[in-house]
Amino acid sequence: MRIISLLSAATLLCASTTALGKSPVNCYVSGDINQSKLNQPYGSKQNPYGSLLEVQADPECEVINVLYSETLLDGGIVLKDGQRLEGNKGKNGALPVITNTTAALNGFGIILAIDNSIKHIHVKDTLTSGILGSYLVQPVGGDLKIQNTLVTGANQSAGFSPFAQAWASVGIVSEADMNLVIENSEIGEADAPSVGIIQLVGHAEVQISHTKVRDQGHLPGGSNVSSGITVIAANNSSVDVLINNTSVSNIGHDTLSNSDGLLLLNQGSGAMTVLVDGYRYSNPDDGGKIGTSTGIEMGFFDSTGGGSFSGIVTNSIIEDAWHAGIQVLDQFSGGSNTLTVEIRDNKIKNCAQGIQGFMDATPNSSMFLNITDNVIDSPTDRGEGRELGGGIYIGLSRAVLDVAEVFMENNLIVNSETTGLEFSLFNATANSILLDSGLGGLGSAGQNRIINSGVFDISADGVSVSAAGNWWGSDTGPAFLNELNGGTINVTPFLTADPNP
Repeated sequence: MRIISLLSAATLLCASTTALGKSPVNCYVSGDINQSKLNQPYGSKQNPYGSLLEVQADPECEVINVLYSETLLDGGIVLKDGQRLEGNKGKNGALPVITNTTAALNGFGIILAIDNSIKHIHVKDTLTSGILGSYLVQPVGGDLKIQNTLVTGANQSAGFSPFAQAWASVGIVSEADMNLVIENSEIGEADAPSVGIIQLVGHAEVQISHTKVRDQGHLPGGSNVSSGITVIAANNSSVDVLINNTSVSNIGHDTLSNSDGLLLLNQGSGAMTVLVDGYRYSNPDDGGKIGTSTGIEMGFFDSTGGGSFSGIVTNSIIEDAWHAGIQVLDQFSGGSNTLTVEIRDNKIKNCAQGIQGFMDATPNSSMFLNITDNVIDSPTDRGEGRELGGGIYIGLSRAVLDVAEVFMENNLIVNSETTGLEFSLFNATANSILLDSGLGGLGSAGQNRIINSGVFDISADGVSVSAAGNWWGSDTGPAFLNELNGGTINVTPFLTADPNP
């Protein structure tokens, strides 16, 4: 009701502004109008509007230029279809600030529509989300760009969205086709998820590049999920995601939260493709103390079923994740999904596990993993009693599966606190399982280097594993193999010298 009332007031103000004369396509707004030249058109650079409400009411304005001022522009703004919101920097590149410390617009800073762009703006200390796009407020989608923008201090009200999560710093829920670009921006300093994107129907292209997510806390009381960047394909929507040269650091703080750096999930029956390239994750202060807080979580979770997920993670560095560095999963879903992920040329250090891939309680689904040329250094057991601290874990459980194929080649796994490579089949069957970490049915050349594992070099529980052609840190091969519940491991021939000393 507050939004409707404000829009009605804006309509009345629009009529009075138009009666005085049309403003140019480019209009200007400033929190400081003391130096305005009153003989110039109202809304011009020389005589700018003095509030967001006034500039919002201008029916002719296509580009809203926000002039830098020491006085913040308060109250938030609702963009119209096709509008651009651009800041004019102050001294030393200071960005003009938009905030919302009021009940207007339910505390949102900027509300998106269709085909909007935001550039050179600092959205600061809003009561709820800094930037919101939601079909529940007005249609949102088309070409959306957020560039060179800073969003900090969101959700000052400590409130929760209809999804039981704290209001995200940047949140978009769309029912329209969407091409979203977030680039050269910085988001964080809030007890709230930083970026949350949900596509309900239709198709979305999501590109996040050269962007920093940092210093994100968690607000107890709602969902424990509080990820840095979340992208979800829901229902029968399709979503293509590119995350390029983007970082997530210091999230979750010391609260009990599920604080994944990237949470990329198909929760529907459509298709999702993901490319993560040049990603950086660092969480050295034990942020997100729940066993599923990861550097990257991707795949299916609680999906409708019948969907596809194709992902690539490459050239990325992940450090100090409370749980796995990279987690690939199909869990608690309707079944008949196809999960295909390639993980290559990454460095993962000081995580509870390096890489996890598992299918759990999802019938008739298939998983294809390619894990190549990665460095996994010092996986560390967090003391949760879950026997973590391993390099690579593959688990298949609680379902009748279709196909599971895992290819591993030329990975370095060093100083695992527990197990270097671990494979498990628990209360599950499959039409076909091929686990090839060397000279097996998928054509892996091996060349993996599993060195200085604390408990087992390799473990197979209820499943057969090919692990030949690898270096185990000794010319006599692996020192500790763990075969249980009918599991078998073939490690011969093994390498008698380090292939890459």
